[in-house]
Amino acid sequence: MRISFVLVPLVMLTACMDSTRSERERCIGNAMRDVNVVNRLIEETRANLSRGYALEERTEVSTLERVCQITQEGGGILNVPCNEIVNNRTYVPVAIDLNAEQAKLDSLLQRQPSMQAQANAAVDQCRLYYPETE
Repeated sequence: MRISFVLVPLVMLTACMDSTRSERERCIGNAMRDVNVVNRLIEETRANLSRGYALEERTEVSTLERVCQITQEGGGILNVPCNEIVNNRTYVPVAIDLNAEQAKLDSLLQRQPSMQAQANAAVDQCRLYYPETE
């Protein structure tokens, strides 16, 4: 039951954040999503080949032990433990097969132009369907 109390505000916050974007912006963002992913993968693969290894993201969770002060109804102060969970991201070098990485890059580069053309056509449709308003 506790999770639902956390998730409801999170879902509402996400909906509010998305509502600040116009229909046109959402349409264009959706149209560009796949080509943006491919472009990021191309950049990442090129970086891996340049370095000779990949970087793997790892998250280490630790607990920061603290003491919090709570004011009681009578005015007294009560010291209680209040632990905070901290997520630390690190990037660890990982060996890769350079030939396989090059083949992946070649495949992505081959697919990228047609995906870009499809995305551009979809963006044009978004602009027609949702004209700019002033």
